[in-house]
Amino acid sequence: MTDNIIIFPVEKSLTPPQSKEEVISNVVETRKEYALGITEVLYYLIVDKLYSDGVRFQPEVAPNLLMLYNCIESLCFRSLHLSHPFNELTDTTMQVEDAQAVVDDLYEMINGYSD
Repeated sequence: MTDNIIIFPVEKSLTPPQSKEEVISNVVETRKEYALGITEVLYYLIVDKLYSDGVRFQPEVAPNLLMLYNCIESLCFRSLHLSHPFNELTDTTMQVEDAQAVVDDLYEMINGYSD
C-alpha cells in the first residue's frame, strides 16, 4: 500500500520583489552576475589569443594575468555603474587628460574594423 502524500518543494519560489530596496538589490546582483560573466569570456578570449599568437605563460606572469582579469572586471563593473575596488586604484594612478578623446578614438577604431 502506498501513501497518498504530496511532497512540496522546500526551496523559496521566485516571488516578485516586495520593496523598492529589494528591486534595487535584484538589479545590482543581476548586473554583477552579467559583468562577471562578460569578464570570464573576455579574459579567456584575450588569453587564448595571446597564446595562439605565441605568448607562453610562466609562473612569473601570474601577477600580470591577475591584473588583466581585474582590469576587465573593473571596466565591466564601472560601465554598469557598480563599484569595484580596482576602480579606486585606476582613479588614483591613471591620469587621463582628455577622456572623451580616448573614448572617441576607441569608437573610431571599432567602426574602422567593421568597414
